[in-house]
Amino acid sequence: MNIPQYDQDIFSDAAILDPYDHYRAMRDLGPLVYLPLYDIYAVSRYADVKKVLLAHNVFRSGHGVAGFTWPEAFSVETTLTSDEPTHSRFRQIIGAPLAVPALAQLTTDIEASADALVARLVNLGQFDGMSDFAHFLPVTIVSSLVGLPEQGREKMLEWAGAAFDVLGVDNDRARNAFALVGEMIEYVKTQCNPDTVKPGGWAAQIWTAMQEGRITPQEAGTLHVDILAPALDTTIFATGHLLCQLATNPGEWDQLKADPSLIPAAIDEAIRLESPIRTFARVVDEAQEIGGLTLPAGARVLVLYASANRDERRWDDPERYWIQRPGLQGHLGFGQGRHICAGMHLAKLEMRSLLKSMLRRVDRIEVGTPELQPNNILRGFKSLPARFVPV
Repeated sequence: MNIPQYDQDIFSDAAILDPYDHYRAMRDLGPLVYLPLYDIYAVSRYADVKKVLLAHNVFRSGHGVAGFTWPEAFSVETTLTSDEPTHSRFRQIIGAPLAVPALAQLTTDIEASADALVARLVNLGQFDGMSDFAHFLPVTIVSSLVGLPEQGREKMLEWAGAAFDVLGVDNDRARNAFALVGEMIEYVKTQCNPDTVKPGGWAAQIWTAMQEGRITPQEAGTLHVDILAPALDTTIFATGHLLCQLATNPGEWDQLKADPSLIPAAIDEAIRLESPIRTFARVVDEAQEIGGLTLPAGARVLVLYASANRDERRWDDPERYWIQRPGLQGHLGFGQGRHICAGMHLAKLEMRSLLKSMLRRVDRIEVGTPELQPNNILRGFKSLPARFVPV
């Protein structure tokens, strides 16, 4: 059986800003489609995306999770771009400060910071839901916890966006981002060492693992990319989507105010509906079958989380924000399987802390028209005019 082709450019500016009609068309074509513009395959239905994510030894990350093969100078092995057993070895180090028990020690401080922020914005009136609200906890709290040297930290957001752009396909957006990624790698190589990172911070724990012989000096250096790039934009964008959805669905906000136990569901539903990471790629060493179609050996395949999370075959009324949605815990916004997002619990803690304060202080949320931030991989707002109407 021939694999259907989808000839549209799903990484064009227009498609990045409004991707969902493309994803629906790809789902309707079949379980596996070929994108001739980029010589890559894609899975877009929920069941197939989940199958691929769970088969980490077959659909491999170690050949890179971008939609193309990177130049050799940028091909560093990180938690994201490694297979077993290296992945688990890296994950034990990167994931330790992000595990629930470790985060429990931070909850009080994060909740206090979130409450002070919400109180300030209630008094402010109009504010930007991104720069004034969604950025605050990741940029202040998380950047401090990471403990990287101050020099260069002002570029962390710019570097993070570029790092995701080069995880897309070989287009102008990716090629233009390589210079910034090169800056980030140079910063890690030259500025991050046991003497410059904050004692007790997450970066310091990497060097401790090296001293204990669990990773090599070279691995210690590249693992800083794991705590520098992914920790910011994904949570920032998820927080912006959460704010926007609660504002534009006031009935759901009212339900949340009536029943704060729905806070976790409100967060998960925002991430399902507007997945901050749209896709990563995987590579197969041997031919694999997906839905009766054969993915050839050596093929690179895009795994479209954002499409799976709106698949009509899995979700009722998938384009609706519905915090009491049945089966919501099955969404793929954080990935699934061995490569599930290591920072998921921290992201949820930050958003949960903001919501707890908002439920006490905010009667109604108002937002204006958001401006989207174009990126090959990420989906989120550059700006979002907002106002908290106080209780």
